[in-house]
Amino acid sequence: MKVCLVTGSSRGFGHLICEHLAANGHRVYASMRDTRGPGRDLAATCELVELDVTEEQSVALAVQRIVEREGRIDVVVNNAGYVLWGPVEETPIEEIQREFDVNVFGALRVVHAAAPIMRRQRSGVVIQISSISGRVVAGPFWGHYAASKFALEAFSEALAYELRPFGVRVVLVEPGSYDTTIGDSTQLGARLAHGDSSYNDAYRRMREVDEPWPLGDPNEVARAVVGAVEDESTPLRLLLGEDATWYMEAKRRGDEEYRQEIWRLWQLPD
Repeated sequence: MKVCLVTGSSRGFGHLICEHLAANGHRVYASMRDTRGPGRDLAATCELVELDVTEEQSVALAVQRIVEREGRIDVVVNNAGYVLWGPVEETPIEEIQREFDVNVFGALRVVHAAAPIMRRQRSGVVIQISSISGRVVAGPFWGHYAASKFALEAFSEALAYELRPFGVRVVLVEPGSYDTTIGDSTQLGARLAHGDSSYNDAYRRMREVDEPWPLGDPNEVARAVVGAVEDESTPLRLLLGEDATWYMEAKRRGDEEYRQEIWRLWQLPD
């Protein structure tokens, strides 16, 4: 049994990851900003913890309480995050900063709180829920989200090198499109949302295109996380999903060919 902390547990991947870890006999602390809101049903199998990844004190207190109660922390799953959709040119800097504060600095705050404990234990695993968008940009309007995931990937790879001598592992989980509630938390840049963007034609075209791939079963991602927790031979990166594989293979053919593939995929005018 491992002591696990999962961020962003109120819904989506985080909720499922908590359920699967608990079902496999692990001691799970399901963290969320409001333990009385969505996600409170996890109290049947997990311990609920109030944690806001944008607040350093909130993160530090949550980790401290877990360690005081359990004497250790074996697993951190940094899952909290959201998607900001919008043109690079038109999206206000403050909107982008908010996304980075959750997707990048939120994960860093949790690492800063938990990694010293794992180093002293000389054991543990940090699992970062990234995205295929941390490896490639899947078309227009994905720039901010992809940039946040690229940043997550970069510091996580360095972290993996740094923590390895202390017996601590790092795993990046890179899902493609899965049937989760992430769409509910997707935010549009203000001008795109209000319909006065210069990029509305491209945005409308993309929204009219049918989903190129069937959405995957999100339980696949939760099972992959459990596997990464339990299997010490898990590689640094776990690419998951049919579309994620397609994007990576298309990108390997070269930037110009990839651009043409993206244009065809989303039926955009050249």
